[in-house]
Amino acid sequence: MELFLEEEYSRSLQKIGLTSLQAKIYMVLVRAGKEKTLTISKMANADRSNTYRTILQLQKMGLVTKILGIPNLYRAVPLKDAVSALIDQKKDEYEEMQEVAEELKRISSADDFTPKARDCEFSIVKTAKEKTRRGAKHCCETAKESIDFILNRKAVFLTIIDLAEYQLGCVKRGVKYRIVSEYIDIDVTKELTNFIAEPNFQIRYIREEPKTELIIVDKKAAVVSLFPHEEYIKKTQLFSNHSGCIEMFQSHFDKIWNEAHEYPTKNKQKRNKKQLVEAQ
Repeated sequence: MELFLEEEYSRSLQKIGLTSLQAKIYMVLVRAGKEKTLTISKMANADRSNTYRTILQLQKMGLVTKILGIPNLYRAVPLKDAVSALIDQKKDEYEEMQEVAEELKRISSADDFTPKARDCEFSIVKTAKEKTRRGAKHCCETAKESIDFILNRKAVFLTIIDLAEYQLGCVKRGVKYRIVSEYIDIDVTKELTNFIAEPNFQIRYIREEPKTELIIVDKKAAVVSLFPHEEYIKKTQLFSNHSGCIEMFQSHFDKIWNEAHEYPTKNKQKRNKKQLVEAQ
């Protein structure tokens, strides 16, 4: 396959749901036929651990198949099948968004809320970075029982580590924290290492970047980023303290939390890395 065509296909795949690295590794496998992880990482010019995680993501999406052996080999499904799978996934996501939108419309219609009211149960706002920091600080100071987060890696560093002093103080006074994000190397992140030592702090990871950014405080109020990849200067967020809406958001969080993976201890991490190398 000619290089310019491969780049064109890669850009198109990103438009329908793949990350840059996912598209790159998929196209490497399309070109190579079948290869082991080490060779794929070299051809994609990516480090081995990121390559392996990305291959697992592509497997889960149905775009890559594993051929058992010593070592294991991986092969891309045909491009037309990959495109169909990604489009079907987008359709499912769109239908899910429509269901949530209809539920929000139903709730708002039933309660006849007024957006301008001071105690409004729903509001959509554009926030700036400093306003977001003030809001996060306010949550730390007023939370009494729990704060649940679904955040991407960047947001974890901006909202947790950037305000580590306030967040840690909140945890120490008994507020239970639960965070779901994509994998973060917590052992080399000093601020997160301090949090891990606290019994009220828990963090789990999922295989790919979260598609929703969600914060629930005391199971009474929630903030949802409608477009989580927006820059802070123009971030669009939905705030709600409606009990039915909070119940729906909490149910969504609990589902993601229960399906997420626990971080292994340092000794277990070393064993896992050794087993991973041996398996490949």
